[in-house]
Amino acid sequence: MSMKVTSLAIITAQNPQGLQLPFGKNYDLNRKLRLELKEANYHLLEIPGRYGGKEENSFLIVNIPRKKIMQLTEKYKQAAAV
Repeated sequence: MSMKVTSLAIITAQNPQGLQLPFGKNYDLNRKLRLELKEANYHLLEIPGRYGGKEENSFLIVNIPRKKIMQLTEKYKQAAAV
């Protein structure tokens, strides 16, 4: 089954507000974000990322509205989403 892709976004829940958190805390934050995205039926891939010189695990999300990605950016206290 093919899917029409109209938009893509990249976001993480790790290291909120640019603060480096321990592995376990970052894992829990991303697990919460992943669950929220899955419950909303978004298609996503886990991808490696980097922000401010810090490695972070991110999600590439297919067909998520810009408004929703901005809400998640604020909710998870992220400086940016792509």
